[in-house]
Amino acid sequence: MPESSDNELRELRQVFVTEAEQHLDVLEEGLVELEAHPDDVDGLRRVFRSIHTIKGSASLVDLEGIEFLAHRAEDILSTLRDGHVPVTTEAVSVLLRAVDALRRMVARV
Repeated sequence: MPESSDNELRELRQVFVTEAEQHLDVLEEGLVELEAHPDDVDGLRRVFRSIHTIKGSASLVDLEGIEFLAHRAEDILSTLRDGHVPVTTEAVSVLLRAVDALRRMVARV
């Protein structure tokens, strides 16, 4: 890969980190709210959009581990959003652990 491409990827990854941190904040706050108000459909959609954006952005900058974990979290949120299972403390706890893991992964980028 030419040096200019390496620099470009580095710059794109820095943008990714900044945006991912913002989305992780939205996710964390939204999940805490969702735990208190499990019927908040708009809140569930908001956290879903944030994890979906992280997943897509990670894919664009070739961060497969982050993309994989975000995809798994998105699958859980999709199941909740579609009403296949109810929002529970246990589900929110799993998702908050995924957010913590994603924060650690993003910090290493």
